[in-house]
Amino acid sequence: MFSTTAEATLRRPLAELADGMLRDVALDGRLEAMITAGSTIEELEIDAGQDAEGRRALQINARPLSRSDRPLILLGIEDVTERNRARKALDAAKALAEQASTGKTRFLAAASHDLRQPVQAAVLFHHLLSTQDLPPASAKLLSSLGNTLAALHSMLEEILHVSRLDAGVVDVRMKPFRLRRLIDRLVEDFGPLAHAAGLSLRSVDTGVTVRSDPKLLGRILQNLLANAVKYTDSGRILIGCRHVRGAVRIQVWDTGLGIPEGQLKAIFEEFHQVGNFARDRRQGLGLGLSIVDRLALLLHHPIGVRSRPGRGSVFEIVVPVTDDAEALEDAATEPDLDGTGRRVLVIDDDPVVLDSIRQYLERHRFDVFAAADREAALMLIPPQRPPHLVIADYRLVGEETGADVIRNLRTAFGIAVPGIILTGDTSPERIREASRSGFSLLHKPITPHDLAAAVRGALMDDGIGT
Repeated sequence: MFSTTAEATLRRPLAELADGMLRDVALDGRLEAMITAGSTIEELEIDAGQDAEGRRALQINARPLSRSDRPLILLGIEDVTERNRARKALDAAKALAEQASTGKTRFLAAASHDLRQPVQAAVLFHHLLSTQDLPPASAKLLSSLGNTLAALHSMLEEILHVSRLDAGVVDVRMKPFRLRRLIDRLVEDFGPLAHAAGLSLRSVDTGVTVRSDPKLLGRILQNLLANAVKYTDSGRILIGCRHVRGAVRIQVWDTGLGIPEGQLKAIFEEFHQVGNFARDRRQGLGLGLSIVDRLALLLHHPIGVRSRPGRGSVFEIVVPVTDDAEALEDAATEPDLDGTGRRVLVIDDDPVVLDSIRQYLERHRFDVFAAADREAALMLIPPQRPPHLVIADYRLVGEETGADVIRNLRTAFGIAVPGIILTGDTSPERIREASRSGFSLLHKPITPHDLAAAVRGALMDDGIGT
């Protein structure tokens, strides 16, 4: 840059060095002030003129040297032009990537919402058909349809869990409970799946009481068992516990294909799947273990994995134990939903979804009023006979949301009618927005069991009962 020797720079003005690139009045002033004050100059950038590729920049670092005869300066000069240009190019590429990622996220959220609408209707219609007496051949077809819907529902649930974690609306409710009840339920749920795959699934009995969020811990263990079933071609799966100081290691063992050591960290990344090069849809989306990792972090429960390729794997989560005598037992099975004498207003601008919910509630003897928007709802129900419950989709035609509709109906009816919000949105912003509405929130596609539980809860919380 200087095209000269160190000796040749002595007693020469800065402006004469480096082809005039150091000709800067502000720099001269800073150097004089530095000598007077005995301070330093650190990482000062100056404009060094123009070259064929644009403006050049120099970075200056300086400090005074203690000499009795005359003031000296130790001056460090670095050409940072290329570094700055590389940083700007990186920032531009990052901004472009973020823009593309945002566009992709919005597209996937919209696609997920639109997909959840028909799946929601299909789930409820399938349930209604399953209560009918059908010929054996039709019943077999219906069972196959149910398996297909269950697989699709599971994939959509994985996307929803990731979106809820991204939105920061996953509530953690820690409490003591007996672990055996949770493990027994999981074995009961996964037993048929394991049997259909030719696998043996068993558990080791335990009497330990743990402190955790039973719903979130259940989701973690559910994903670990689902992962074991997917990746085990033959043999067995075992879920059990090992006691450690003040905690218990809940472990899921399998005799599956195993995981290479180099992939033990990568398996917890989103969409990563071991040995699924053909993208077998039966193995899901590859989100299960990433959800496990994030939920475990939320609960402050350490997780771990050990594996031997060709022999199998063991996943574990460490959960604190407690001696709390108030450990909660599972609630007894609630009676079937009975809506006799109860009026329910359902609002959804998708006519197929609206009809499926209407038929489901009518099957449970509710008096159902189905409408596409608030105006149609007010025409259906006279103010003197308000509904006992309003179920509304969150995203309706126009600017009004389902939460807005319920609030406006409360004003029109003059009473605080209980409300349930349904949503097929998976964008974090929409989930946060819907969660702040203050109403019970259900995410499509909703299972008949979840819908029944929400309706029961809304009516009972209001003191109406079913």
